[in-house]
Formats: sequence, C-alpha cells, structure tokens
Amino acid sequence: MRVWERALQVLLALGLGAVWALGDIVPHAPSMVTAWVSEKPPQRGLRWWGRVDGRDILCIRRGIVWIIHEEGEPIVEADFRLERPLPAEPVTVSVRKVRGRGRVEILEQPTRENNFTARILIEDKKSGSDRYEIEVFW
Repeated sequence: MRVWERALQVLLALGLGAVWALGDIVPHAPSMVTAWVSEKPPQRGLRWWGRVDGRDILCIRRGIVWIIHEEGEPIVEADFRLERPLPAEPVTVSVRKVRGRGRVEILEQPTRENNFTARILIEDKKSGSDRYEIEVFW
C-alpha cells in the first residue's frame, strides 16, 4: 500500500476527508466529504433504438417509455431496454447519441409539475429515415 493510500485511510477513519492539491493530501471538513461521496455519477437507465424520419419525442416516466410522434413518418423498428426505472423524484437526465445523423436533446427534465417525466427530442430533418441509438442516464 502506498503512503498516500494509507494516509487517506487514516483521515477517513478519523472522520476527516481529503482532497488532492498538486499531489499533496490536504485534510478538509467532514461535511464537504459527505457531499462529495454521496453524489453518485449518473448511470445508464435506458438504451433506445429505432428508425426515425421526422420529429419524435421519447418520454420516460418511472418504468414506462413511449413516443409522441410530431411530424414526418412514424418511427419503425423501435425497441428499448429499460435498465432501471426513472425515479419519482427530481433527477438530472442526460442523453448520449450513439448513432443517428440528426439532433437528439433533452426537452424536459423530470419535475413534480410534469409528474417526473423526462422528454427527449429525436429529430431527423434529412430525406428518408436513419437508424438512431441513444443512451439515457440519470
């Protein structure tokens, strides 16, 4: 075990946190450590794919996923894998386009006012459809 790893273990055992500043371990207040440790990085909650030709909105509420078709041809060959339900509490949702030539973006974050529903725009303005694949994190 390296010296800095042992020092960090001692600080944590004493209820103190540590931050790294230019390679040095610097103790700091436990309340700051709690905030830092309790923040979990977002995890993938949904993977969705389908052929899009126009403008569609992917909606997620808890364990339910649906599409609102706005313009162009309806989505075909669509499917998804919900890895965990969207919580019924305020969370920050992000999206990553894995495949597709058009625009994919968050339209609405889940809030109490929208019954904790996330809305994601999938828009393909070019002629013909394109295969899209997206990952949604929360």
